[in-house]
Amino acid sequence: MLSLRERLIAARARIAPPEHWTKGVFARTKEGVLTYPASPEAACWCLVGTLRANVGQFSYCNDILPVGDVVRKKTNFNNCAEFNDHKDTTHAMVLAVLDEAIARC
Repeated sequence: MLSLRERLIAARARIAPPEHWTKGVFARTKEGVLTYPASPEAACWCLVGTLRANVGQFSYCNDILPVGDVVRKKTNFNNCAEFNDHKDTTHAMVLAVLDEAIARC
């Protein structure tokens, strides 16, 4: 079984290419259609979607530690979904949150 750190590294790798990151839904196909994060048709994911696909289900309110902790302490957002989907949040900002969460593991 993979450690949390290894799963977070996989979650980050999944959305590292900018074209593999999205906002507003957990995951999309390459055609842009909404799909489940773990679906084989998924081609891009939001922060929550990549966590669900690589770490598993978790509470929306608490997010997955330490990612949720980083979001709450380093941004003005209460959870990963709000942070990811905000109009000013960039791909680089999402990757930086994952990097810090990985470093904390």
